[in-house]
Amino acid sequence: MDTLILAFEEVSSVIKESDYPDLKKKGQIAKFTQQLFEQNKIPEGLQPKDMSRFCDNLYRILVSADKEENIKNCINCIKKTVNNTSFKKIPRSISLLQYFFAILVENEIISLPLPKYSCHITEELIELYPFFQKQISVSFDYETQNLD
Repeated sequence: MDTLILAFEEVSSVIKESDYPDLKKKGQIAKFTQQLFEQNKIPEGLQPKDMSRFCDNLYRILVSADKEENIKNCINCIKKTVNNTSFKKIPRSISLLQYFFAILVENEIISLPLPKYSCHITEELIELYPFFQKQISVSFDYETQNLD
């Protein structure tokens, strides 16, 4: 085992990349997202702590919207919007996932509601993108609930 660990660099060059389509698509998401950060198009504070999890979540949104086969169009839409948005106007009060999701909805790439995905809709997201207000199906107000 120690020998294999020490020889990892040599061995890794002969290991074939996975042909699993979902992994390739998630890899495309990771690559373009990382490029946006490297090109300083998105504030560093929005960088996901776990890029793999971020890609999984964005991919789940695309699958739920039946857009995973058209991932290049989705990526191009996000890139175009980010590139046409002033760095200072990139929202910092929502997560990067919420931002990308909002871009796709705003550009009518994705239609709401999504049948197999529950969106995390925050007040900040609604303030920036009011069209999410319609997605709140049940409002729970602690002050009006009778707990007796």
